[in-house]
Amino acid sequence: MTQVIDGDTIVIDNKRVRLVGIDTPELHPTPEPGAVEAKRFVEGLCLGKEVGLDVDDIRPKDKYGRTLAVVYIDAGGSWVNLNAELLRMGLAEVLYISPSEFNPYHWLENRD
Repeated sequence: MTQVIDGDTIVIDNKRVRLVGIDTPELHPTPEPGAVEAKRFVEGLCLGKEVGLDVDDIRPKDKYGRTLAVVYIDAGGSWVNLNAELLRMGLAEVLYISPSEFNPYHWLENRD
């Protein structure tokens, strides 16, 4: 079961997961421009689909106790990097906090 909190935070099986390497506009207290769109995009990709996590081995949790991970969505047999898709769609910005095994700038370089 997946629940979408906002564009960069989801809940999978009662575990809060923060999408590592990106930042989307905030929904609260007042939605920033793009916040609702980012959340809807994530809902459209995640809800009702198989979701996989690649947890950051160097820094597995943030200061709020959320699991830091790249989220992969099963898109009919191929896995899509949700973090990278949010960047590609312009719904997120890079938020690289060292140390991390993931470098989101590489996702931008590898655009198709």
